Amino acid sequence: MTSILSPRRIIHNPGLKLLALALAMLLWFHVATDREYEIDVPFEFSYINLPDSLTLSETPLARVDTRMRGTGKLLLPTLWQEQRWPIDLSRARKPGVITVPLTVTDVPLAGIEGVKVLDVLGPDDLLLVIDRVAQKRVPVASNCAFETDQGHVCVGPEIWSPDSVDLTGPRSVLDRIKSVFTRRVRLTDLSTTVDRDIELSPPAEYGVRMSPSKVHLHRIVEAYVQREFGNRVVQVTMPDVPDTIGVSPSTVSVLVGGPESVMAHLTEDSVSVGYVASAKDVTGARRRVWTHVPAQLRVLKITPDSVTVWRDGRTRTSARH
Repeated sequence: MTSILSPRRIIHNPGLKLLALALAMLLWFHVATDREYEIDVPFEFSYINLPDSLTLSETPLARVDTRMRGTGKLLLPTLWQEQRWPIDLSRARKPGVITVPLTVTDVPLAGIEGVKVLDVLGPDDLLLVIDRVAQKRVPVASNCAFETDQGHVCVGPEIWSPDSVDLTGPRSVLDRIKSVFTRRVRLTDLSTTVDRDIELSPPAEYGVRMSPSKVHLHRIVEAYVQREFGNRVVQVTMPDVPDTIGVSPSTVSVLVGGPESVMAHLTEDSVSVGYVASAKDVTGARRRVWTHVPAQLRVLKITPDSVTVWRDGRTRTSARH
């Protein structure tokens, strides 16, 4: 006699066995969902019908939980379907604060037969701040960092196109916004001029829209050139000094570095070296000299970088070496 647990009996007539299993599961599901349950159902608020001339000026409440009772069959869809609670703002007529009650009778599922809303698990009222819609144009502020390679340098300012953007939003919010920043971008190893679009960081304030969302950046990058100017005469300036003041050595050498386009137009007269004499100067004192070069250039080295002062209190025309 074959055992009922034998493999042959277990796999015999599999279709009938699967059908029986399915019917059993359907019966269980029917019994389970025919019972009453209490569950918490979340609702997402959607704010509708606000007049075009008005807008919300503060972040409103986004969602609220509700406690409901009903059969499993009625409540089961709420477990996978997003529930929305529309808030009608058509009665708003001017800026200010409006109050919207949140009662169990206002819950969208409250009218379904067999479902009872027991409670709204949140505030009793929505407090919404209304303001007029306004527009404003603000400048673009850079949040970019530039790093060239060793043989190049950035020339001139960053050029943004457009250099300002339009904002639309609550008037009270726009009053606080003075500029819009680009996203944080770090440009490294630059050897050619930068020409690229940069995304803007949208304002963090609620309800503000921005146009455009990105701007174009132009930043000139040129080769870095060095040039030495020898035998530059140290020009002595003597404000309120009665004596003759001289320095030794009387000439120095200046090494200048800068962008190729600026260096190409640099003349000998563009580099000047000087010393401002003081009544406190005594013969033999060692003093540093100053150097003037055009903008965008840098003095890399002065040889020597200081001079020895001599002074003669007896005459302005004779010099003692």
